[in-house]
Amino acid sequence: MPGLKHIFTKPGKAVVVTPVLLLGSVKLAGVANDDFLGSMRLILVIFASLSTVPLIYGIVHLIRKSRISAN
Repeated sequence: MPGLKHIFTKPGKAVVVTPVLLLGSVKLAGVANDDFLGSMRLILVIFASLSTVPLIYGIVHLIRKSRISAN
């Protein structure tokens, strides 16, 4: 999926996308009662936890960029 890869290679976009993914997985976790939704929830939780890596990278990148521009 080239679109997904593009999202995770741009730190600024990762900052926007990650909270949406986390919120989506939490919402599904509340709804999940049967087996299918349970397995989908597990996939989403794994995906959301993987997506926190570019989020952290994005925050560090933004902090560095603001420090450089401040000096």
